[in-house]
Amino acid sequence: MRYLKSAFIQISRPVAYIASNMRNFFLGGDQGKLLAEKDERIKLLEISEQELRQENEGLKRAVELKSTTVNQMTAAGIALYSETAGREYLLLKQGVKDGIKKGNMVIDENGFLLGTVSSIESERSKVDLAFNPGNQFEAGIADSELKVLAEGLGARSFSIKLIPKDSEINEGAFVILTAYKHPTIVIGQVVSISNNVNGAFLDIKATTVSRPEFTRNVFVLNSAETE
Repeated sequence: MRYLKSAFIQISRPVAYIASNMRNFFLGGDQGKLLAEKDERIKLLEISEQELRQENEGLKRAVELKSTTVNQMTAAGIALYSETAGREYLLLKQGVKDGIKKGNMVIDENGFLLGTVSSIESERSKVDLAFNPGNQFEAGIADSELKVLAEGLGARSFSIKLIPKDSEINEGAFVILTAYKHPTIVIGQVVSISNNVNGAFLDIKATTVSRPEFTRNVFVLNSAETE
């Protein structure tokens, strides 16, 4: 078998060489090169078209979200995504002059929580992403009466606290922000549940459902609506 493989390689090399030269013979060396460059340009155009479709779809979802909610929001664009010392941030293209304030919540076009405005300038604002270590949010579990505390752990995960051991909760359940009723803002999704033998509460972990590094359009929530 090894000898057959070697023989096949020895045969295939001149065949490939001949095929390449035949193409140059019929097309001409320069014409063949131009054809290859044209193929590459077509591929780049196809990629650009796909990216444009994705961006348009994101804008469409953003418009739909804004038109269906009674919350006052400020639309914003993302200038930069960054990660520093284990914490992740977004830099927005809008700031004080656009009505954004420190402490405002920021969501993506799907209604997923991204984080909170941590610093602000006239035309820029910085968003500290929700799952960064130490960030805490009053929250609930979707389709239940449970009230919980979601605390960022870093690495795009949360610890979901204050859920009694006798509570009914399943993996896959959504953790939602209780400060806002319209729209429903999703913090994350439960990925693990375990008993803490030394405590009265379940040990629950959740992961973010947002993708901040790919997000292009966001909404800054200017006020909370709890009714």
